[in-house]
Amino acid sequence: MTADEFSKIVRGGSDKLRVDNIVLTFGGQEFHGNGTMQIEHDEIKLVVHLNGEEKFPDPKIGIHTKRDTWQLKGVIEYHLEFRCDRAMVVSPRDFFGKWQTFGLNPVYLVPSGLDAMSSRERHAFYTQGESENQPIANEDNSVRFTALLQEYPFFEPLCGKKWEGEIEGFNFTLEKEKDAADLHVILNSKQDYASAGETEDENKFQAFMSALAFLTGANACRRRCAGIR
Repeated sequence: MTADEFSKIVRGGSDKLRVDNIVLTFGGQEFHGNGTMQIEHDEIKLVVHLNGEEKFPDPKIGIHTKRDTWQLKGVIEYHLEFRCDRAMVVSPRDFFGKWQTFGLNPVYLVPSGLDAMSSRERHAFYTQGESENQPIANEDNSVRFTALLQEYPFFEPLCGKKWEGEIEGFNFTLEKEKDAADLHVILNSKQDYASAGETEDENKFQAFMSALAFLTGANACRRRCAGIR
């Protein structure tokens, strides 16, 4: 399973995928299991079965806030790693406390293999066995975020065109082929951008997505099928 294959399945709107090595974090506790990702037209759910003697905690009674969200990660179809920082319980657990269904909003795909390497690491990988006197390429410290917003509403005059601009530290591109198409969002760090860390970078990306949602009046997170750093 690749990121492109996953995106294609999400756009199709109906499928079930195997998920292994699930790690869930909630209230300082960590849980482990396997499950099935259920992809529907406007949402993605994850049905989790815990390992061994582990059990889900008793459900909270009363008002739920962002502090009641779960963080989870896992591997889709043996290869594609993902995480979700704001997973919400969407159905009651089973009687034995072993099964639970979560709504994933949004899903982040985790780069792996060559995609996770810096340019220096990729150069070393491709030139294994060559002369040690070969020049080494400059390390690429750029930061890039992409998101695909399924059938996201956008301003009709801008459909079929690229809308480019900039925010603090980043250049952005918005592209939508036609009114009914998906909206592609790309953020690339500027040449002189000095990253303060992954958390700070993602906060800027989330702020951009929130601004986009405010501008269009549509929740960008609920429609995002994938985000890649």
